[in-house]
Amino acid sequence: MALTVVATREGVLDAADQAAFDALKSRLATGDRKVMLFLHGGLVKEADGREQAVEVSNGLALDASWEQVCVVWRTGLLEELADNWRKLIDSDALYKAVLAWLVHHVASKVKVAGDGATLLEAKPLTRGEIRARFDRATGHPVADLEALATGPDRVISVQDISPEQIRAELQASLDKDAELKAALQDLGAAVMIRVGASPRAGDAAAGAISFSHLNRKIQERLKASGSRAAHERTITEFVAIWDIVAAAAEVAWRVFNRYRTHRDHGFYATVVEELAREIFGDYIGGDIWDLMKQNAANHFKPRGFGTALVEALSQSANSNRIVVIGHSAGSIWASEFLKALSNSPRPFPIDLVFIAGAVRVNAFAEALAEGEQHVRRFRAYAMDDPTERKDTLIQKPPGLEWVYPSSLLYLVSGLFEATPDQNHHLTPYVDAPLVGLARFFETGGVPSWLTEDDEARALRTVLDFYGKHHPAAYYGPGDQGPGMNSKAHDHGDYETDGPTLTSINYAFLSDPPHAGLTTSRETTAARPTEPAE
Repeated sequence: MALTVVATREGVLDAADQAAFDALKSRLATGDRKVMLFLHGGLVKEADGREQAVEVSNGLALDASWEQVCVVWRTGLLEELADNWRKLIDSDALYKAVLAWLVHHVASKVKVAGDGATLLEAKPLTRGEIRARFDRATGHPVADLEALATGPDRVISVQDISPEQIRAELQASLDKDAELKAALQDLGAAVMIRVGASPRAGDAAAGAISFSHLNRKIQERLKASGSRAAHERTITEFVAIWDIVAAAAEVAWRVFNRYRTHRDHGFYATVVEELAREIFGDYIGGDIWDLMKQNAANHFKPRGFGTALVEALSQSANSNRIVVIGHSAGSIWASEFLKALSNSPRPFPIDLVFIAGAVRVNAFAEALAEGEQHVRRFRAYAMDDPTERKDTLIQKPPGLEWVYPSSLLYLVSGLFEATPDQNHHLTPYVDAPLVGLARFFETGGVPSWLTEDDEARALRTVLDFYGKHHPAAYYGPGDQGPGMNSKAHDHGDYETDGPTLTSINYAFLSDPPHAGLTTSRETTAARPTEPAE
């Protein structure tokens, strides 16, 4: 068994791994080869990526007839996300105060089926009690409220309220929340010093930390408000209050709207997503996902490693057993690979496996439009929706499980995706369909709440593709027989989960593979005949 692990930076192969890749190309050119290409999630450090390659290789237990290739690409991003969120909650008095404020307010407006009581009426909690649960720093901080608002048979309604009413209620509640008021006063002091004025109250040093964590548009708004207050010689101690109240009201309004349109991700997750989007998302890592998707695409530019790999795999006319496995963001890389394959002068058939696929449905549909004919076999392994919702985002180091209560895929879907508007400017797209989220596939059709025509059309394209590869999707944990078994309860479990790797081996890597292949698809996906010399 040959295992080749190479690292890339911005899509270009590291010089240190060039010799290993050259040796791989030489072996591929000698004749009939079987190739397993594994693409990790892209959210790990390089050392961890190399370690995962070995773990997957050992778990699949392939014999010496297989070439195993792993690309260690965009690295360290999950650690960056966790580090930034940890700094935010450890050093910024404003974050937890605003979060508790919003959780309390939203819970007072969201009703559940039965007697029509709001979440807060059913489970009375003060803002101080909610904030104390954050300080406990373990588990789900409002699991009791969440339990009332989730489940397949839930009936949720939101009290009719305008954005102006939300703003007025939040502003009025400030006098009952000394901790939040103090944090805003500190922020106001920092803003006034920043615009060259002298604050009358507040800890400007603490406020400067809070200011550094805010989204850029909030920072600009605060500086403009501070300059105006200083110029007009108005009272300046609480200059930050009005802008933060307006931002918090916008957060609450969007949470309510997501409930009304069935695009929420549960009570607490939706509040955290919208709070980050409006106020703290730039610091947490709002640009991370776009950078990673661009990095995947960079591999298939003229000098990119992906371009060179497609060329190497196409050199031998007999190399017709190629299995591509993409975990998490690796499915984005694999989709770019499929598009590049369709543009190759000598395309070849592949078997394609997604594990907890983080690729957006419309991106995968685009890849299928260009290269579906080159996919012989396909299967997606993922968690069922209840398991996905309970898979806390940050589990290491311990104590941060409460930060976000669901999986990385839910966070990506709720916070990190965007779509171009008519002027080609990217705007946030909330509750974006991802291939690995069972929530978008469990009905077997386009959900009624997915109302955007282009998104619904893309999902139908993927569902049609699934229909040609039945059974195309497995949602675990559980055992549905050979090739359909997984015990993974966590987004990161799959690369070491024995049942998952055994299932992939049985379905795609055994002789013969058992994922199913129709005669017509074998013919359609076959390598084009080389012209005679």
